[in-house]
Amino acid sequence: MKLLKCEELRKATDSPLRHHHLKTANIPRKGDLYTGRVPILFNQDVVAYRARPEKAYDKFQYYRNGGADEIIFVFKGGGTLESVFGKQRYRDEDYIVIPRGITYRIVPDNVEEEDYLILESVGPVRIPQRYVNKEGQIKMGSPYSERDLHGPTEALTIDKDEDTEILVKDGP
Repeated sequence: MKLLKCEELRKATDSPLRHHHLKTANIPRKGDLYTGRVPILFNQDVVAYRARPEKAYDKFQYYRNGGADEIIFVFKGGGTLESVFGKQRYRDEDYIVIPRGITYRIVPDNVEEEDYLILESVGPVRIPQRYVNKEGQIKMGSPYSERDLHGPTEALTIDKDEDTEILVKDGP
């Protein structure tokens, strides 16, 4: 297990409030999904990253975020999310929610196409209360329904007698 060094996020200089166009599609590809994240926005509750990996993995195949829940939006790409819960396919415009402390890896079909927006939330990621009735079901007027939520489709079994290195991020 190796701890991922968290770089200190620095606030931009104060300036008058105005609109900004963040052209994040022009961020060059670098690293892998875990080490190539570029922070673009942050506050005390959430950090938004853009990741455009140039390779599937560096030294570490598995990753665990011990300090935040993650929401990964897939702009482009497709592949398989592998975790302790099993295997789950993903494709363009999918949202992947990974609770804190879960060891996982993302196996892209073609790493040159992968493009992600990653949100790290200090608080737990939940369905907003305004979209859930008192029994816990998603309401009819919500922007999504239970049909949009998918879990793992098959169990993940790894039968190897070897050590596996995990990259761990602990903290914001």
